[in-house]
Amino acid sequence: MKSVKKLGELLTQPTSPITFEIHHQFKILKIEVEKLKAQLSKSHNDRIVMEHHLNSTIEDLSNSNLKIRELRRNELAENEKKRKFQDSKLEQITNSMTSSMAFVDTNFTYRYINNKYTEWFGVERENIVGKTIEEVAGKAFFEMYKPMYGKIFSGESFTTEMDTKIANTDKRLVCKASYVPAYDMDGKNIGVYIYGTDITENKEKEEEIQKSKSKLAKTNAKLKEYIESNVQLEHFAYIAAHDMKAPMRSISSFTSLLSQNLADKLSEKELDYFQYVKTGTKRLSNLITDLLNYSKVGEHKLELSEVNFKELVEQVIRYLEVTVRESKAIVVIPEDLPELAIADRIKIYQVFQNLISNSIKFTKPGTIPQIELKYSQNDFFHYFSVMDNGIGMDNEHLCSIFESFKQLNSKSEYEGTGLGLSICKKIVEHHGGDITVESKLGEGSTFTFSIPKKLVIEG
Repeated sequence: MKSVKKLGELLTQPTSPITFEIHHQFKILKIEVEKLKAQLSKSHNDRIVMEHHLNSTIEDLSNSNLKIRELRRNELAENEKKRKFQDSKLEQITNSMTSSMAFVDTNFTYRYINNKYTEWFGVERENIVGKTIEEVAGKAFFEMYKPMYGKIFSGESFTTEMDTKIANTDKRLVCKASYVPAYDMDGKNIGVYIYGTDITENKEKEEEIQKSKSKLAKTNAKLKEYIESNVQLEHFAYIAAHDMKAPMRSISSFTSLLSQNLADKLSEKELDYFQYVKTGTKRLSNLITDLLNYSKVGEHKLELSEVNFKELVEQVIRYLEVTVRESKAIVVIPEDLPELAIADRIKIYQVFQNLISNSIKFTKPGTIPQIELKYSQNDFFHYFSVMDNGIGMDNEHLCSIFESFKQLNSKSEYEGTGLGLSICKKIVEHHGGDITVESKLGEGSTFTFSIPKKLVIEG
């Protein structure tokens, strides 16, 4: 009877759904035993039969218990197999990560590190897993970081940045380390997960941006100095040119009077000297005029207004009428020039005047100048082109043609100060546009300038 009771105690707690039915049968058999015991007490004559029945029932119970134990062992083995499979799968995932990962328990002991951790910091698993932070990194390091771990074990998270090098290499590593509390199924803190993310590339980009900003600030400072210096220079040029204009007129006037009054008393050579003075005075006077015009371009704000470009170009041609007639130039004006566009009328007039007069001036001797204006546009700009059949220029000179005082031809062949195209460039850029040139030596040139469509008249 004691063995029945002991077996009953073994079977009172079913371990899995699989054994539930056997446990239920046990309860039924137990009831049968109790019935047999009752019958045995009533009938001594049936004792032998009842004991045999009882022994048979006990044997069945023992067999059931063995089956339960076998099922339990199989169940535990299967669970262990599943756990190992899950652990292996989790390890494969963490080892394939591009970030480092470690797990430290509440006793400050390393329980796990992945491959990236060993690669970055040059530590092997067997030399760190199972050891405390103090054993791995030393007491000083542990004491410094112990308060932080204490806060993490209380539920706080931390993120820090570390600038170092990958172990056994000269390669820089900027690592963003995140410390995250770990919990079990009951919500109890069991340690901390440490994730390290490689932010080296982003950090270097940030540093490069900062260097660029610093460089840009220095460049802007130099540019500001240059602009201020340039403004002062232009102001000086304006004053100097303005003050020189009156004396030059006097020199030109008195030279002409002297040459006229002394014409019959001077030799041919002396008359040539007077002519040199007059020619030089004229060139200097033209230079002074161009200097004044150049300095005035950026002196004031643009006087924007609605401009009929067809009428403006026709006025330029009328102004150049004598030059056009003497050279027999053919100027073709397109019909699609905008009748309404925003610009500084006087300054754009100067641009067309300079470009068209240059096209007439820089023509091979004996050639009739043929000039064609063209117009195009897009959503943002108006484009105007002046094409000619003039002397053209080599490609090597195209980049420098807009520089101040840049004159490619002999002054004896073609008059000019070298400021005309510089004035055009300054006017166009002041509008927010651009001017370019395409040319071929001996075949002509095409100058194209743009004017933004979004210019706004103030007031």
